[in-house]
Amino acid sequence: MMRRSSSAKGKEGVPDERIAQVAIDFISFCFSRRSVEWPLLYDEMCYVASNKLYRGLGYGELREIGLDLTLGGRYSHNQQSTVTCQTGFGVSSGCIPNSSSDSDFTYLAALHWQLTPGLNTYARIATSYRPGGPQGTPIPGYPTSFKPDSLINYEVGFKGEWLDHRVRTNLALYDMKWKDVQMTSNIGGYALTSNGARATVRGVELETEFVPIERFTLGVNVAYTHARLDSVSDGVTLETGAVSGDTLPFTPQWSASAIADYSLPISGTLTSDYGVTYRYQGSKWSDYPGDAYNTGIVIPHYNTVDMRAGLDWSRYKIQARVANLFNEHAYDSYVNYGLIGSPPAWASVIRPRIFTLSFGVTF
Repeated sequence: MMRRSSSAKGKEGVPDERIAQVAIDFISFCFSRRSVEWPLLYDEMCYVASNKLYRGLGYGELREIGLDLTLGGRYSHNQQSTVTCQTGFGVSSGCIPNSSSDSDFTYLAALHWQLTPGLNTYARIATSYRPGGPQGTPIPGYPTSFKPDSLINYEVGFKGEWLDHRVRTNLALYDMKWKDVQMTSNIGGYALTSNGARATVRGVELETEFVPIERFTLGVNVAYTHARLDSVSDGVTLETGAVSGDTLPFTPQWSASAIADYSLPISGTLTSDYGVTYRYQGSKWSDYPGDAYNTGIVIPHYNTVDMRAGLDWSRYKIQARVANLFNEHAYDSYVNYGLIGSPPAWASVIRPRIFTLSFGVTF
């Protein structure tokens, strides 16, 4: 057990002068074990904490110095089967069955450190996976199914409140490693999914909220994303045009939003609400630059503004809303099938200006 001291003590009796250093030492200890493979690392961290092998610190003692350790895991199994049938003029009729099966174990390990009652920091490592599946239309000479792709995310950040809870800030920095990226290519008019690339996605996200006066809230969110392919197999490059160093499609480098909300009481039971939201999405690639079917297409950035106003009383709420107030015309995706400088052969656009009126009841 941890020895008690007669000197000044902080959280739950831990000496104040030890809190910061012990917490930093434990975080450094966990970081030094990052090379241990999962799930061995999970077993090791549980064993160390449950048996108090690190300076006599168990789960209870770690909480005393403001540290909280979260561990978790999940096993998933995915099995799919399809039947593709085709018929028509000049096409041989028939049905082709296909199937796939895969499984994966994902995990989460997070370390939280409460520096002060209003400031928390954290470090987290988590994995995820996207199931594979059978090809929609099997093509002779190509794999009949594709594998799962997996992601491991390293993230650090802090969450804080200041000025009597009038200012809130969340900041996160992350580094994602993406393996066996699922990539779609066009083979003779049929879509084929393959696994042939690795990618890294790094970014920063900042969320702020400010309440300058009662019932009035301002908020600003900003995100920066740097998403690049690290490596691509020769076969995938041949079919998709993707090469190492390409930016991932549909991933804007910058995005941001700002909100303003105001609530005004009208009577003891009736309150009016007003708000406006501004959104910015930066430019993004619609595909890999070397794709023969969609060469060199960058979707321009766009801005939208939404406005809303409503009334709340008792259990009821009515709200009028205008989305895309200035009727911004912008693309969300774009395909030109290799016809550079021509109108798109296929495109999706953002929603035009829309008026809505909603009524809600809370039960």
